[in-house]
Amino acid sequence: MLRRNRRAEAPGGFALGREPGAKPDLYPSSGIAQLERYVIRILLSDAKFATLTVSSLDEQFLLGLYRDSEPSAFDLVLFVLRKNEELERSIREFFGQRGIKHTLDYLCSGGLDPNYMRAMKYPLVPEATRVAQLVADLLAKVYCLDAGAGLAFLYDEAVG
Repeated sequence: MLRRNRRAEAPGGFALGREPGAKPDLYPSSGIAQLERYVIRILLSDAKFATLTVSSLDEQFLLGLYRDSEPSAFDLVLFVLRKNEELERSIREFFGQRGIKHTLDYLCSGGLDPNYMRAMKYPLVPEATRVAQLVADLLAKVYCLDAGAGLAFLYDEAVG
């Protein structure tokens, strides 16, 4: 069962499916500076499964960090609309330059279109500073966000 982040009381919410009533922590500016504390939170969680969803405030991009204790895994999953081939190429190039190979690459449905979106999963080392820097670099180089950009963070845990 997912347990909602009780501290997140900000208005608004993502249109992309999530637990009803779950609300993200919103940072209208300097969102990238918040990354490391959220990565620490997901890594220190005692829950069997913990997730962190990060998006732009206008929901134009979405990425997820997933930690599963059995088997021990920590991954970054990126979702790209199929029509955005340039973004997909940029993501692949970004990780290729860092020697990180995807472990999963699959098409996701969106309404009536079974090939609406691509999901790409990349393994991460469980080190908060390195992961936060990698995600910050990804946001800057691929998504063209500067340090002052706003972000939304949604943290969830699976208990039991």
